[in-house]
Amino acid sequence: MLTTNKTLAKRYTSNLIDYTLIFILTFFYVYLVGNLESDGKYRVTGFKAFVIPGIWFLYFPLAESLFGKTLGKKALNLQVIDSAGESPALGQAFVRRLTDVIELAFIGIPALILMSTNSENKRLGDFIAGTTVIDLEEKCKSCHAKLCLSTQDVLNKRFSCPACNELIESYGEQS
Repeated sequence: MLTTNKTLAKRYTSNLIDYTLIFILTFFYVYLVGNLESDGKYRVTGFKAFVIPGIWFLYFPLAESLFGKTLGKKALNLQVIDSAGESPALGQAFVRRLTDVIELAFIGIPALILMSTNSENKRLGDFIAGTTVIDLEEKCKSCHAKLCLSTQDVLNKRFSCPACNELIESYGEQS
């Protein structure tokens, strides 16, 4: 699978969606459960503070192992798969996300560089976990219809357009 600028933009945007959701959940958690300090800020301390990283640890690995996608990936028709083309196991999804801390420290730039330099669209977490993210959306090169593909269509790199019946064998390549 070739990495296209469109796919990189979709992956980046899906992560922005997901991390915005995580931020909002964290904000509300701190506001609802935290203590109002004399400086006017809410703080969560002690055992309650462990819930905040727990939100991250639950959201990403559970969503990716149960559904193959997070809400951000679902919104942009992306799917996380393992080497067999299935949703990753919980352990794989967790390992896949361990590199997020490094990537987030640099605003995702290491992930973007790595994804744009390998043919399988992988970031460091994908290489370590044996996963990849595929784009389930394509445009027919003949009739330009927007197509929603199955995981198998993407893996086979071959599908027929339901609008014009054109056989397409070069998924992911830019026209």
